[in-house]
Amino acid sequence: MWTRITKLQKFFFLLIVLSLLFAIVGKYLCERYLNMGDPVINSVLSLKIIGALYMFAPAISVLIVEKWKFRKIFTNYRIRLKNINIAQSLKYLTATAFLLPALILFFSYLTGNILGLKDFGMLIISNEDFDPQILSKLPSPFLNLSFRLLIGFPLIAIYSLFVGCTVNLFFAMGEEIAWRGFLEKEILIKGYRKALVIGIIWGLWHAPLILMGLNYGAHRIAGILFMVIVCVALAFYFSQALHRSGSLLIPAAMHGIINTTIILIFVKTGNPLLGPPLGLTFALSVATVIFVFWLFRKRTVNEEK
Repeated sequence: MWTRITKLQKFFFLLIVLSLLFAIVGKYLCERYLNMGDPVINSVLSLKIIGALYMFAPAISVLIVEKWKFRKIFTNYRIRLKNINIAQSLKYLTATAFLLPALILFFSYLTGNILGLKDFGMLIISNEDFDPQILSKLPSPFLNLSFRLLIGFPLIAIYSLFVGCTVNLFFAMGEEIAWRGFLEKEILIKGYRKALVIGIIWGLWHAPLILMGLNYGAHRIAGILFMVIVCVALAFYFSQALHRSGSLLIPAAMHGIINTTIILIFVKTGNPLLGPPLGLTFALSVATVIFVFWLFRKRTVNEEK
């Protein structure tokens, strides 16, 4: 019976089962054994731990479907450095570490500081706008706006680039093996429609975590919809990076960079559905990066169709 089911059907069945299992078991273990004294800290750490475990459900689902054939997976899903387009790879990595957060700051300043739409967040100009918990942990140089933007921003971008390409790359591969690896191969539609479908699947996969309060807090139901919007934008962005770099490692590193980016020392958040870190401002920033790349795009001999 199992052998008659298509690979996609097997994958989705395993993805649902393993994701729910990881979420439930992770939540139980955190509630039972995690005790930091402060309930707020407990809640935040629990969601981060559960989220980290949850990220491996897609990759494990793929490994089971592919019968743990690692060599096949590494070859078919382009988990390789061989024949990688270095120029394209560097372009996407640096854009994700530097340009994307810079655009988030720009749109936050435009909507929040200039247009007065506080729900979209705002660039922190006065130290009084900092969350007291964040303010107490900032090194004294970061209390100066000019230092934060001219020195702190590049330093944090470099830090995000390093961590995204090392530690966070490992966790991001837990997802990217499925989204940009397995689904890119198995979903037999072309062009933007494939990225759209993968983005919707990816966004809906976050639903259990969002219902627990991750990313959008109390906006649980609406949060699922907005996560789908964000994931669709990222699916187009990551798909471009996959095909133009020639390696799954590049969108995985980009995923890791985004998971590392520290934006809250620059921006005061408003409604998480609209502003940073993962609201409409973020989706708009991703779309802007895609547009910039499209505007200045040059076809290369090595670019995969």
